[in-house]
Amino acid sequence: MKPSTKWNLHRMSSLTLIFLTLVFVIFFFSNFQLNQIEVQNNLSKPLAKFLLLGFFFNALLHARLELWSIYDDYFKNKIKKIFQISTYLVLIILTVMVLPIIGLSA
Repeated sequence: MKPSTKWNLHRMSSLTLIFLTLVFVIFFFSNFQLNQIEVQNNLSKPLAKFLLLGFFFNALLHARLELWSIYDDYFKNKIKKIFQISTYLVLIILTVMVLPIIGLSA
C-alpha cells in the first residue's frame, strides 16, 4: 500500500472515530438518568447497533493502520510478517468476542 493511501485511510478513520465518539457521548449523556432496561432498549435499536458496529470496526481498522506503521518502522521483513499475522489473529478473536455482545450473532 502506498504511503499516501495509508495516510488517507488513517485520516478518514480518525475523523470517523471522532464523529462516532461524539455521537456516543451525546447518547450516553441523554440516557444518563434512565434505568438499565431503558438503556438496553435504546441500545437494541438498529441505529444504535449500526453505530456500535461502525465504531468497533473503525477502531479495529485504525489500530491496524497504527500497528502497521510501527511494524514498518521497527521490524525487518520476517519479524514484521509474524507481527502482522498475529495482529490479524487478535483482531479476528476480538471480532468474534464482540459481535455477540453487540447482539449481531446467532
